Amino acid sequence: MGEGERDARRSDPAGVFVSAERPRPLVDGPAARAHYSGMARYTVTAVWDAEAEVYGSKSDIVGLNVEAATLSEFVDLVEALAPELMRDNGMAPGPITITGETALKAAS
Repeated sequence: MGEGERDARRSDPAGVFVSAERPRPLVDGPAARAHYSGMARYTVTAVWDAEAEVYGSKSDIVGLNVEAATLSEFVDLVEALAPELMRDNGMAPGPITITGETALKAAS
């Protein structure tokens, strides 16, 4: 680095370096599939519970049960809790995909 330049990277608690410049988009395609081949992959789905008025989670990450009033809060909680749970449960690291599921209210 040149004089006066700051390292734009920071380390998260898991020891992974995160760039503060601009995030690289995750894309599907041969290059992305080759990069992630052989890695464990996890999915967390936000499911709207109209009765409770919260998003609840369905997940293949052992012990992850999230409820949040907004999708933004849901994503923040998953990003904060999932890596720690995976580490505590001895699960292999890998990308986590967060998806949403909608339910249509039946007309009565």
